[in-house]
Amino acid sequence: MRIYDRIYELCKVNKLNGKELGELLGLKKTPMTDWKNGKAQPTVDQIIKMCEIFSISSEYLLFGKEEKNLTFEEQNVINAYRRASPSMKEAARKLLDVPEQERKSLTYSVGKEAI
Repeated sequence: MRIYDRIYELCKVNKLNGKELGELLGLKKTPMTDWKNGKAQPTVDQIIKMCEIFSISSEYLLFGKEEKNLTFEEQNVINAYRRASPSMKEAARKLLDVPEQERKSLTYSVGKEAI
């Protein structure tokens, strides 16, 4: 799958057309046609911006190496959770019925000694 195909699918999933994507990238017109026809490729700055827009990694966008993409809404929920106070995080977990995971100390064995 080409980078254009991944961008096209991401637009479809996130209900964006080419013109809207172009606007989000700060362009006056859609870049999709040139990308599709191989006349141009996304710039590094455009790739970075699309990773932010679609909440994906550059590895997925460039190489397709990621299992699942988050929607805007899912990424917004994650970002809000990360910014929340500990009591708000606890309330969100209870509301969503997500058990709190115990934090286990990490030990790594090197030979017979633990680090």
